[in-house]
Amino acid sequence: MVFLVLPLFLQPNSTLRAQQDKRTAPPWEKKHAVEFAYHYAVQQPYAALAHRYGTFLSNGLTVGFQLAASPWSWSFAYDYFFGKTVKEDPLAWLRDEYGHIYGWDESGATPANVLLRMRGAWAGPTVDYALRILHQQSLHHFIQASIGMGVMRHRIYFVDDSRSVAQLFGNYGRGLDRLTGGPSLRFALRYRLLDAKNRRNFSITLFSYFARTRNLRSFNYDQMAYDRMYRTDITAGISVSYHLRYYFANQSKELIFY
Repeated sequence: MVFLVLPLFLQPNSTLRAQQDKRTAPPWEKKHAVEFAYHYAVQQPYAALAHRYGTFLSNGLTVGFQLAASPWSWSFAYDYFFGKTVKEDPLAWLRDEYGHIYGWDESGATPANVLLRMRGAWAGPTVDYALRILHQQSLHHFIQASIGMGVMRHRIYFVDDSRSVAQLFGNYGRGLDRLTGGPSLRFALRYRLLDAKNRRNFSITLFSYFARTRNLRSFNYDQMAYDRMYRTDITAGISVSYHLRYYFANQSKELIFY
């Protein structure tokens, strides 16, 4: 009699627990996800890059995809570099003994306020693996490692609001801006906070770029010389990202936003 009655008590409890587990499971364990992440970072250059630029900032966007209940995700990242410290001066040959560069306007030759800035970018696909380390109600904490392979480019950007120095624009400027680029690897270790209600999704990332680059202009006008040397450009940085995730069911094409 006991064996006949006992399953009647166990079955409702088991069904209830299954319903509770299904109801409290975070959405990424049941649905695929498409993610958009905006990141802002500070980077320190090393190797050959440190001879040309100082510390610079970057921001960008990452678009990713994750299968349901999978620790793996795939994404494409774009990172835009910008900085104020330029250690190499390709305009030295234009300056007088006081450091002035003269341009031409309606009143004749006048000193131009020319500024040198750093500009650059990195773009490429990445592969990520996440490991959950802590679970607090609807908040889930992860450690995520990623590797990416893409292309890095950087150059010296000339700011001349008066546009009175003809040597900075057109083909002249292209022979002075030191446009450099090449293949690059990106390594990152990330702390991620995911909210099952999709309200507080952010991450803090330590990352580094390793690039093998060369001058894409080949000829530097100020040096009157060809530049075909390969360089090793390295950066290390820290970034903060905000993530927006869209979930959609495995068997349905309906897009659900939490």
